[in-house]
Amino acid sequence: GIQVKKQTLPVTVIDDGRLLRKNLPLVNKDEAWVDRVLRSHNTTQEETFLLTVDSMDQILWLPKEGRQ
Repeated sequence: GIQVKKQTLPVTVIDDGRLLRKNLPLVNKDEAWVDRVLRSHNTTQEETFLLTVDSMDQILWLPKEGRQ
């Protein structure tokens, strides 16, 4: 009888420094949200290797090699 919230696979927002704008509506996000996430990691889009978000708003941010 336990109700579990439906989960989906993470959606890629930034891939190797490139913002994938077409994916933002899939997770109900906008570029302002991306900017806030990047600021919270003290980084830029160009320094980001991977940024994903899932249906539970779990964020995965990975820097490009050489950036920590």
